[in-house]
Amino acid sequence: MREHSKKIDDLLKDTVYRSLDKGVMFDLDKLIDAICVKLADCKNQEGQMTLIKWIETLHSITSVNILECVPRFLEKLFLIVEEQNTEKYKLQS
Repeated sequence: MREHSKKIDDLLKDTVYRSLDKGVMFDLDKLIDAICVKLADCKNQEGQMTLIKWIETLHSITSVNILECVPRFLEKLFLIVEEQNTEKYKLQS
């Protein structure tokens, strides 16, 4: 199941990358909104890392100015880091 999800994720990223890189009409705001919603709802580390990889993928596309979108997901990224640090601290105590 995990391998299947990974393949689908890779195919979606490739499709989005090609579309945005070629200037094909694509609703980036809806994609960013979906990523933000998923970040807010995602509790497991693997899902969080997948969403962060999506942000990295968008950042790698020259026609996308991801910096305009940063305020929309930055708070959740900080919460993810904080949660991970809290978990590590609990394990060390």
